Amino acid sequence: MALSLEASFYLYPVFGVLMFLYVYKATGQFHFPFLITLISGMIAEIFFLIDFDKYTYLVSIAMVFCFLSMLYALREVMHFEIKNFPKHLYVEILLGVFSVTTFISYLAYNILPEIADLPVF
Repeated sequence: MALSLEASFYLYPVFGVLMFLYVYKATGQFHFPFLITLISGMIAEIFFLIDFDKYTYLVSIAMVFCFLSMLYALREVMHFEIKNFPKHLYVEILLGVFSVTTFISYLAYNILPEIADLPVF
């Protein structure tokens, strides 16, 4: 069952408020980065629904804020400490990152021109 566009405008803010209240009640703390994540995610989704072609840059910027604030909110979870990390593994890690970056760039270079011709909406 698909919702109408008008129903989405009402449900996204309600979902955001309920999600934030749930996190506030579960942790007992006011998480400002999580609030920014929810607000910027809602802005991106609503402007995407209105007209993506017209608001492409706004949607992109809102999603960047959403992702960065979520990473900032998860910094305690992602914090870890490595002791006695071998120095010879740095070269292997850099080669792996370079290989994956090259592979993704190659795929994007070959696939993105084909996507522009496909009807998405």
